[in-house]
Amino acid sequence: MIGRIWRLLANELLKLLRQWWAWIILGLPLLVAAGVPAGLRLDQELKRLAPRARDLEVGGYQCLAEALHHGLYLGSFIFLIYAAQVFSGERWSGQLRDLLAGPVRRGEVVLAKWLSLLAVLACFYFLVIAGAAVSTVFFFDLGDVREEGAVLVESAELFADTIRALYLFLPPAVALFSMGLLISALTSNPGISAALAIVAMGVFELAKGIFSAGPRFRRYLFNDWLPSPFAGDAYLSGLRQFAAGFSDALWRPGDPEFPLNLWVPLVYSAVFLALALFFLSRKEIAD
Repeated sequence: MIGRIWRLLANELLKLLRQWWAWIILGLPLLVAAGVPAGLRLDQELKRLAPRARDLEVGGYQCLAEALHHGLYLGSFIFLIYAAQVFSGERWSGQLRDLLAGPVRRGEVVLAKWLSLLAVLACFYFLVIAGAAVSTVFFFDLGDVREEGAVLVESAELFADTIRALYLFLPPAVALFSMGLLISALTSNPGISAALAIVAMGVFELAKGIFSAGPRFRRYLFNDWLPSPFAGDAYLSGLRQFAAGFSDALWRPGDPEFPLNLWVPLVYSAVFLALALFFLSRKEIAD
């Protein structure tokens, strides 16, 4: 079984390398993450030339947080659309029927595709971090956050919170593409599955707003930490405020609900993966 899954995974990765979607997932967020510091530096220099410009200086960690935020969230959105077409696209083209005609189980196919998506996520994740970090170091100084000479936030604290924001991003990102994989198993039309993925993400965000009066209920069922362009309460979004000098914007590990940042997305991932297998195993793959 492990040998078959490994061969299926290798085959999936080779197919991904030949698909333009995969290169968009890797390339576009990298360009955005690397371009944000350059844009902020240019904007800052132009404002210095303006008379009576009183805008606060953009700090290095604030710039890094902006670059990571835009790169990772854009990539997550594109990745969700791609994941939602993994099964539906192959059913549409007939490739899934040919694959299942061989000596493989559907559960092995689902797991191999999920692992291939995880590999793409890892590549996109590290590329965005590298692009944002190199570009930020080139254009800015990663120092303390200061206002009128006084230190608001020390650079060591900002570094620790940046690392925390990055590892807290991963479980929700896994949950997001797992949701896309589930949606892909529900339909044979890749266009419909992509549209359903966008709608599903919007429903999550709408549900969080509707149940905002019950924070525990909202965090357990609708998950504040699923990454999306609308997630203003995620840790990575909070880091942008924190790096700008708002020291109370972030959750801390000592908070009793802090572990939910990790466990809720992982539970979502397991449920989505199990449902994807359930629905795919009960569908006839027609000609």
